[in-house]
Amino acid sequence: MERAARQRSLQESDHALAVLLAKGVVRTRGTLDEAIARFTRIERLEPQILDVLRLAAFELLFLGTPAHAAVDEAVSAAKRTRPQAASLVNAVLRRVAANAAGFPWGDSSTDRDALARMAGCPRWLVDALFADLGEAPAREALSALAAEPPVYGRVNTLLANRDDALAALSAEGIAVEPSPPDDCAFRALEPHAFARSDALGRDLAFACDAAAQYVALQLTASAPQLLVEVGAGRGTKTLVALGRLASRGVAPRLVAIEPNEWRARTLEQRLAHSGVDAVDVIVADVRDAGARGLKPGSADAVLVDAPCTGTGTLRRHPEAVWRLTPEDVTRLSSLQREILEAASVFVREGGILVYSTCSVLVAENEDVVNGFLGSAPGATFAPAPLDPQPPAEWQRFATHDGFFRSWPSTDGPDGHFVARLTRSG
Repeated sequence: MERAARQRSLQESDHALAVLLAKGVVRTRGTLDEAIARFTRIERLEPQILDVLRLAAFELLFLGTPAHAAVDEAVSAAKRTRPQAASLVNAVLRRVAANAAGFPWGDSSTDRDALARMAGCPRWLVDALFADLGEAPAREALSALAAEPPVYGRVNTLLANRDDALAALSAEGIAVEPSPPDDCAFRALEPHAFARSDALGRDLAFACDAAAQYVALQLTASAPQLLVEVGAGRGTKTLVALGRLASRGVAPRLVAIEPNEWRARTLEQRLAHSGVDAVDVIVADVRDAGARGLKPGSADAVLVDAPCTGTGTLRRHPEAVWRLTPEDVTRLSSLQREILEAASVFVREGGILVYSTCSVLVAENEDVVNGFLGSAPGATFAPAPLDPQPPAEWQRFATHDGFFRSWPSTDGPDGHFVARLTRSG
């Protein structure tokens, strides 16, 4: 969307509005369709006309745009697209506008259907968040869906020390402020300027959610000689962990297992640019990685960054809000358990196994870990204390099981889960 908006050579304010509208319509699609379906048979609408109606309904219900402006613009768009549909668009939107004052059509403090409409998300997701997080955190997470997410970054200590990297950002006029989890993390106060910065382009710093940084730091308490990352992606957590270890003079051999070829190649390029050469990238499913030269019981530390529903990062992926289903939770939790069991065989006696997702749901987090610990493959593992412990500002994210689970808020990190386990034999 950002690229498409830039290609139109829009004024900055128009660019921002276009992105806001596009993301908003995608994120709240189901709620918009519910509103439109009150006044017409939605299944009979042509896709382009439905999009015109969705766009105007989003403006009416979520942005409070004056009815005459939203309706007139939508009718004009319909005339350009399908002139014979203009009268239908006018009639439907005038009825939506007439009902907009009562939106979300219920008391969101007591009615979860109304809360789901106000948040623009499915009712099942509201129920899942309430059940797994509790009411107050669930409401925080739902409020965060509609807010522009904060952008966090980190100094790449493989290429620069903290003071030099922050000075480079400052020299470009980019304001940052300290952030948990440690002194190399920061929040970019001007996200768009940070994204275009020379310091970012030179890899002196990189973007990474603050809670995701904390996940990676769980690998750095000791001095591993062999570090294995399962689901390594594009290598962002890899850079966090290797940078922290390098600052202590530790340079482990890294084996990165990533099933996606493009992500694996991107990881190789990022690490090479940061001067990391002791790395083997295996493009494979971890369940097959044993046949590719990685020996059981050989790793000092293994990170499993498991595929998940991403319920902790939905504000950054609006297209996923209405794509997810309860069946995805069931399917992915089964896959996560398989991946965790497969990865566990590579941990040596006395080594650590770190399990992580960007989900906030118990089924993908605590249930997976506890199920693993109660299984034959997990019989030799036990929970280990988080190391480092959550900073004072994040104590609310420490669970009674000794794990870490953050949830999104309008002024905080994304939702991430991490459990740290140790192998005794």
